[in-house]
Amino acid sequence: MSRVLNDKPDASGTSRQKVEEAVRKLGYARSSQWHQITTGKSRVISLHVPNTQPNTGQVYPDFITGATTACEERDYRLHLMTRSLDESFLLDLYRSNKSDGTILMKVQLEDWRVEFLLKQHLPFVMVGHTEKNDGASYVDYDFESAVRLGLEHLVGLGHRNIGYVSAMPPNRDQHGPTVRALNSYRATCRQLGIPLLSYEADLSFQHVRLATSHMLNEHPEITGLISMREMMETALYGGIQDVGLRIPDDVSVVGLANPQGPELASPALTALDFPAWSMAYEAGKVLIDQLEEVDVTTRQILREPTLTIRASTAPVRRSVQP
Repeated sequence: MSRVLNDKPDASGTSRQKVEEAVRKLGYARSSQWHQITTGKSRVISLHVPNTQPNTGQVYPDFITGATTACEERDYRLHLMTRSLDESFLLDLYRSNKSDGTILMKVQLEDWRVEFLLKQHLPFVMVGHTEKNDGASYVDYDFESAVRLGLEHLVGLGHRNIGYVSAMPPNRDQHGPTVRALNSYRATCRQLGIPLLSYEADLSFQHVRLATSHMLNEHPEITGLISMREMMETALYGGIQDVGLRIPDDVSVVGLANPQGPELASPALTALDFPAWSMAYEAGKVLIDQLEEVDVTTRQILREPTLTIRASTAPVRRSVQP
């Protein structure tokens, strides 16, 4: 009986069925404390989301609920951490049985957490990835392909002058999505033979709005805009309206959004769908599979983007000077 209650894999199917039926009839509830004592496992997963920049929009709640759902399906609990960590605190999570494994978010191109956990041979999964990922599992979004897909859509509509608004976090040189998306914009523009028209803004709606209007004033030839920051369409739309232009009659807009968000904008945003919930859910599953030795291989998952075309993009309708 104890082998079934402690989820041992060598319990026979018949025995397992009989014990589980008795458990249901008696209303028995497994004790998490007893499980921790007998197995040395806490059945807790930590999610580390460093509070280093503003968390705008719906994306971070989606990450949290996705990871929580993965944990609940496998009878784990999620421990959310937002404070800055050091090596001693991170190591204590594992050695004191406060956590069996960690999901890392806001992963930098060079991230000490990743290097440290690899060196200590401790289980973790990244949402995002570093520049060097040997031996580390991750789930991430293909920002390079997303930018390329957005640009190709606008070029297919006849747009040749396409501005890119890059909303930069404080650690812009180490923030993977920012660096990868901007590099992809530059590379794709060169491949398509169109001008490079990128502007940088701080990570706030007001700065993005000002950068957008400034760009359009300096480059009136622009007929398309693209941005790879979730929930920034309000700022982009505001900047376009500030210079007296209309969407999509004068300027077409492509953005990044969680699947539920774009329909709320007016006009509805043509968007690269950013599956934050399912990415975190998948990261949780990968980590628990490692902990339970279901799959201990290094898994590196890059989610391909999909573009949903809505009312914010249209063929070029106004004459502009190149």
